[in-house]
Amino acid sequence: METLRTLFGKWLPARADRTLLILGLDACGKTTILYRLVLDPTEIITTIPTIGFNVEKTSIKTRAGTVSVSLWDVGGCDKIRPLWRHYFSGLSGLMYIVDSNDRERFPEAVEEFRAMLTEIAALSDVGDQRIPVIVIANKQDLPNAMGTLEIREKFAPTVGNRAFAVYPSRALEPHLSQTGLPEAFEWLTEQIVTPQAPSVSQPPNPSSTTSLSTKLEEWLLRQDDPDDVFLSQLDACTLDTWDHYTHLRIAYLYLTREGRQKGKNLIFDKIEHFIKHSPRTNGKTFHLTLTYFWIQLVNYGIRSMKPPPEEFKQFLVMNPHLADGNLPLEYYSKETLFMDPKARTEMVLPDKKPLPSVIPRETAKRRR
Repeated sequence: METLRTLFGKWLPARADRTLLILGLDACGKTTILYRLVLDPTEIITTIPTIGFNVEKTSIKTRAGTVSVSLWDVGGCDKIRPLWRHYFSGLSGLMYIVDSNDRERFPEAVEEFRAMLTEIAALSDVGDQRIPVIVIANKQDLPNAMGTLEIREKFAPTVGNRAFAVYPSRALEPHLSQTGLPEAFEWLTEQIVTPQAPSVSQPPNPSSTTSLSTKLEEWLLRQDDPDDVFLSQLDACTLDTWDHYTHLRIAYLYLTREGRQKGKNLIFDKIEHFIKHSPRTNGKTFHLTLTYFWIQLVNYGIRSMKPPPEEFKQFLVMNPHLADGNLPLEYYSKETLFMDPKARTEMVLPDKKPLPSVIPRETAKRRR
C-alpha cells in the first residue's frame, strides 16, 4: 500500500534542482517574503492567509553556478502544521519566518520549530540532519520587535550541528534591497549548493501520523468510479457514499468543468436534489450556507494553482486542509451556522473571519 508521502510525491508539482521550504506561524509574513524574492524588487503584493501552499521557481547565481530553486510557502495555521512533514521529501534548506513583534506567540513559534526539526531528524540519516536552516526575524521595523540576538538565543539550542543563521527582515520596505532578504537568501542558497546538505527521502514515522493525514491517506487510496460515471450516479441518486469526500468531489468537478458561476448553481441543484430523493441522506436537509462555504474553499484551491490540478486526488494533495470537516467553524460560530434558520435557506456571512477569496497575481493590488 502506498504511504501518504508517496502519494504526495506523485501529485505535487515537479520541483527544481533545489527545494527551499518556507514555514512559520500564520501571519508572520511567509507569502509576502516569497513574492518579494521572486517578483520585481519594488513590488509588494497584498496577500491573504495561505490555505494550502504557494510554490514558485526561480534561478539564482551562486559561486557554484546557476541553480534552479523551488520555493514552497506552506500555510501556518494550526490545522495545517501537522501536514508540514509531507513537504519534507527532497528538501534542500529551510527558511523559518518569525514575527519578531508577536511576543505573545513567540514561544509557540519556537516550539513548532523544535517539533519540525525533530520530525526531520526522525526521517533522515546523520548526514541529512545537516540541512541548513535560516530563521528570518521579520517585522523588525515595528516598535516592540525582538532583536536578532534575543531570537537566536531561543532557537539555537534546537538546531544541532547543522548550518544555522538568524537574519533580520523588514519585508514591507519599498525596495527589496532595504528588506534584508537578499542577504538572508544569499546565505541560504550558498549553503544548499554544498554537498553537506543532502535531501530527505525516507518515509515518515507512522507513530506520529495525525487524524487529518490519516483521513487524507484513506481518501487518496479510494477506488473511484470515472468522473462521468460518478456524476451520472449523482443525477440518478445512486451514489454508494454520501460523505465529505463526495461533496468535495462534486464541487471540484463542476467548478473545473463549468466555471464558478454556472458550477455553483449546478452544485446547489444537484446536492439539493440528491438530499431530497436518496435514502442515503437519512432525512437530512439542504444547508445552503455550508454548501456555499465548501464551494468557496474548493474554488479558492482551484484558482490558487496555475495551472489547476487535472485530477481530484491531485487537488486534495495540494489542498489537504479540505479534509478537515470542522473547517467551517474557523469562520462561523456554531450559533450562526447551526442555530440560525436562515443559514439553511440563504447565504449567511461568517461572523468570525471573512472567507478566503482569490487574488490572482496579475491583478493583485500592489504598493510601491
